[in-house]
Amino acid sequence: MPSTPRPIRLLAPDEGQTVSLILPLNKTFFETGGNKKVGDFFDYHTYAKQNGDLSFGAPVVLRWDDPASARVLLSDSPTLANARAYDAVGGSAEIYNLIPGRTYFWQVQTETGVSNVRSFCTETALPRWIKADGMSNIRDLGGWKTADGQMVRFGKIYRGCEMEFHYQIEPTGRKVLADELGIRTDLDLRAEAVGKIEASALGNDVDFRLLPLLPDDRVFDSVESCRQVFGVLADESVYPVYLHCWGGADRTGTVAFLLGALLGVSYEDLCLDYELTSLSVCGDRSSNSDRFQALWKRLQAYGEAGDDANTLSEKFLREIGVTDAEIKSIRRLLLARPGEL
Repeated sequence: MPSTPRPIRLLAPDEGQTVSLILPLNKTFFETGGNKKVGDFFDYHTYAKQNGDLSFGAPVVLRWDDPASARVLLSDSPTLANARAYDAVGGSAEIYNLIPGRTYFWQVQTETGVSNVRSFCTETALPRWIKADGMSNIRDLGGWKTADGQMVRFGKIYRGCEMEFHYQIEPTGRKVLADELGIRTDLDLRAEAVGKIEASALGNDVDFRLLPLLPDDRVFDSVESCRQVFGVLADESVYPVYLHCWGGADRTGTVAFLLGALLGVSYEDLCLDYELTSLSVCGDRSSNSDRFQALWKRLQAYGEAGDDANTLSEKFLREIGVTDAEIKSIRRLLLARPGEL
């Protein structure tokens, strides 16, 4: 950097502007209640197959007036403490995978100039989709509200697809999961990985846990694996966790449903999270489907008439051996008041 760098003028977003992290069609899906009946009002999955995967968020587009090679610093602190650096050229950069409802601060630096620090805010809209090259259907389980006024923490547990067979993570995608998201544990639910996968595709620094289980109502026939999965999630040292099966839809969706219910997320929001997979190339998912309703019916057998999803999930998990201490730990690790997120 020269001793007297020339100023770089930041063009967009405006100071303090709120920007969306959600693609317009995804927002419509969310606001109209999801995919309760496949093809009822819009065939999202066919659209995704014909027009490209929709299971990622909209980028924040940063623009400035210098086309030279630049480094963009982005932080949640006005001092740019612990800033992440992005390389850019041409006077713009697309930034993916930011957290909803946050204020970010950014600055542009080149060999001949530097900008001032400007802020923008991200819209508080769910879900937080994750874009990782080679992958599909990745989203943060954070942000959902609970009945007692808490929220699931962002950045703790992500659900998504596999990384080796039908989907193959690219080096840039690996950097997103391992470096940007800081994944510590690869929690794999695939029976088909047994004897084939012995380490995480994210590298040897990521703990690989292979706990195969069955999806939907068949999870009740693989309760030991289910118990072990929740035992893992009670361990503070495993986070952040990447939870996946093949497409991040059925086995992953089943665990996500039980986990979200245990945390106090409403049945309606649990259904919507399950249905968001319809925006990926992994297939239509509807909470009115036979497979989802079979899960719900089997779960109801663990409670009394009128029990909500939260009560039923807790009763089921206790029945299969998840301890009081583990349930308490999971809630402590994954829940927070909105101001604490």
